[in-house]
Amino acid sequence: MQRQGKQTVRPHYLLTALGVHPHLTQYALNQKQESAEYSLLALLKLLNKEDRPDTVRCLLADKARAKLWDGFAKAIRPLTAVELAGETEAGSSTITTEGDGAS
Repeated sequence: MQRQGKQTVRPHYLLTALGVHPHLTQYALNQKQESAEYSLLALLKLLNKEDRPDTVRCLLADKARAKLWDGFAKAIRPLTAVELAGETEAGSSTITTEGDGAS
């Protein structure tokens, strides 16, 4: 927890999962639209910077990790200026956002 003036700012976490068959889908939020193969990528594009999570916890099976993780990690970096922590425990990886990222 961090303090910002008199307010306490709690960390903003997002939990997601990757399937093994991503497909291009159109997403919309607040009158903005984005196309993406992963809903998380679209969400990060659609959210304002101040509304984006500080940490994303991604759950995935071994098959999804082997098939998708490298491409997903490359796609998410420009959106959030993230540092990928790699495998933290079996079946999940942590992505921690740092800096401004793209708008």
